[in-house]
Amino acid sequence: MSKYIYLIFIIFFTACSTTTPNKEALKEVKKEIKEIENFTRKEYKDISKDAIFEAAKKLFLLADKKEFRIDSYRDYLEVSKTKMSHFFLYPVTHEDRWSLTIDEKDNTSFARLELIRITDFDEEKVEYLSKYNHELFWSRLDYLLGLNGEWLPCIV
Repeated sequence: MSKYIYLIFIIFFTACSTTTPNKEALKEVKKEIKEIENFTRKEYKDISKDAIFEAAKKLFLLADKKEFRIDSYRDYLEVSKTKMSHFFLYPVTHEDRWSLTIDEKDNTSFARLELIRITDFDEEKVEYLSKYNHELFWSRLDYLLGLNGEWLPCIV
């Protein structure tokens, strides 16, 4: 009888000693997967990255100069817009960010766009904007670059 109790005791503690995956590591992997899924890429042949950056800046200036903050760097453009909503004794802020990165190789520019929304300045809880917003941006950018003859309207 004592052998069986000893055997059950060993099996119980052996099962408890197996490693379980780290929850923080799983969160990081899920975050990386979301980041991979929530950006779009576009390739422009025979158009310089400077022309693309100028058209992207013009796109936001045409939308509304006063609402957007534009930070421009050599290979990177970040545009942000902050909006505040007021509910009864409860303000909510939303900051939308457009991040455009361009690499140029062999007369081809490779553009990458990521659109995120941060609510109440909480950088940990990032919401990715829909693919429609990506399509709207690329369509309007193509229009300003002369590749598309139609300005796509916003559907709200």
